[in-house]
Amino acid sequence: TETSVTNPSNLPSCPASALSVSLASSAKGAGSQIRAYAFTNQGSTACALYGYPGIEMLTSTGSPLQTLVTRTVMAENLVTLKPHGQAWFVIQYPNTPAYSGQSCPTSQELAVAPPGTTQNILVKGPAGAVAAYGAQCGQIDVQPVTPKGVPLSP
Repeated sequence: TETSVTNPSNLPSCPASALSVSLASSAKGAGSQIRAYAFTNQGSTACALYGYPGIEMLTSTGSPLQTLVTRTVMAENLVTLKPHGQAWFVIQYPNTPAYSGQSCPTSQELAVAPPGTTQNILVKGPAGAVAAYGAQCGQIDVQPVTPKGVPLSP
């Protein structure tokens, strides 16, 4: 998984151990799936997120599936998370075969690494089920974290 390690604030980066990840919204259209996820600060102190989260598709036993992450070129926002504060990020992926007969596995879990760390948060259940197709299986485009309430790009 790839993460951005730049944090231009005096606040410490949010450790994975202080965060949870939940599916905030989902939409389908034109052969692709768009999902917005929320990081929530479960810790007792403020921390910061800056950059792109890392994403990896996993089987139900935690084994990695092919995941080809690309980053949407967008401005990165420094997001300060007070206790119980949220930041969002979006993933988008093709959810239909790119060619006849293509079969790609559906993840049963997603490993999400907050920006600035390589520690993963596991997202299980329907929120972790991703059937990403494309020219190769597992193609996922990820956007940088944004403050809660900032419009998300499709």
